[in-house]
Amino acid sequence: MSLGASVMVTGALILRQVPVLLLGITITAASLALLGNHDYDYVRLMAEPAWRNTAMLIEETGAFTRAVYYPSSLTEVGEPLALIQVGELKLSRVPARLSIVKGDSAALILHNIGGGVIKYCRDNGVVFNDVESAIRDCLIKRVGIAKSIGLDSRGSELHVWVKGGLRLRHYDSTILRNLLGSPAVSSVAALVAEVTNRPVRLIEFEDKNGVEWGVLRVMEG
Repeated sequence: MSLGASVMVTGALILRQVPVLLLGITITAASLALLGNHDYDYVRLMAEPAWRNTAMLIEETGAFTRAVYYPSSLTEVGEPLALIQVGELKLSRVPARLSIVKGDSAALILHNIGGGVIKYCRDNGVVFNDVESAIRDCLIKRVGIAKSIGLDSRGSELHVWVKGGLRLRHYDSTILRNLLGSPAVSSVAALVAEVTNRPVRLIEFEDKNGVEWGVLRVMEG
């Protein structure tokens, strides 16, 4: 499918109100429900339709790149958000919309697991002073989203590895895991964006020998 056709398909699906908005409502709600020690079946019941509907929309175009995570300070809604794009959009601030179309480029604006985790930690008094302490205090101690998370800084890139990361079967089996990262890697990306106050792009993501690996790039705001 060509880039122009992908954009038109995306726009048409959104205008026909394909329930992609459920991703924003249910993934955030499901994240918080999970963190609140609700039964996993309850989380699955809430989240599964949203993940499947959104994955179907994305797979229909087949052209979206991996997510760019924006901190709450750079979004009109005041919450961390992620963009998945066709083409390349340069935004100084993410509008309070579901989608953006400019020329041959388009993006879906998504609430996501990482953003839900950040909100939960902040609501429970976790202070984000730096990336390392935020990972320890929020992702490991407060949320328990992984057994261990490591970072290796290489210039503007951060190489992330995760052991014992949270698995959500009905999220992990969709294209969303590849575009947004696993729950743990998504949370690290959203957290790095929040701490540095700059957008963070997920460059690479893979599962290898039971370890989740991701490469993040801190971008200009």
